[in-house]
Amino acid sequence: MAAFFGMATMYAEGLLAIKYRTKDDHGAVAGGPMHYILLGMGEKWRPFNNLLGTLCLYHDFGMELLRGTLI
Repeated sequence: MAAFFGMATMYAEGLLAIKYRTKDDHGAVAGGPMHYILLGMGEKWRPFNNLLGTLCLYHDFGMELLRGTLI
């Protein structure tokens, strides 16, 4: 049951990432969860988008500190 919901979540994230990805002036592709939350759900979700980005940043630095690879 957990695998089914995990696969459904991964499919939905992949679908949204492809649907809402954009290219900048230099041809680089921009996408990902914070990008499609803003484009797909609108400007009223910007605070949630910023919170998600901040929590992801803290998580990444926290995991690096726990592993001892961040100096």
